[in-house]
Amino acid sequence: MAWLSVFGSARPSEGSKENAAYEAPDRVKRAQCWDARDVYFQCLDKNNILDAIGEKEAAEKACAKESVNFEQNCASSWVSPIPHTSG
Repeated sequence: MAWLSVFGSARPSEGSKENAAYEAPDRVKRAQCWDARDVYFQCLDKNNILDAIGEKEAAEKACAKESVNFEQNCASSWVSPIPHTSG
C-alpha cells in the first residue's frame, strides 16, 4: 500500500533498505497529526485567515511554526491541497 509511505513520521525499520515498506501510522501517530492540524487551524482562525492557500503569504507569516508541525506530523495528502479539475 503505497499511500502509507506519505506519512512523515513513518520510518523504515533499522537495518532496512531505503525502499523497504513503511509501517502504517498507529493511533498515537494519527492523534499527533490531528492535534497538529487543530493547532494550525486555530492559528489561522486567530489571524482571520479563511483560505490558507489563497492567502498563502499571510498564512506563512502568521502560522509558520504551526504549519511546519502540521506538515511533519501528517500525511502529505492531508496537508497539500487537491488540484481541482474542470469538467
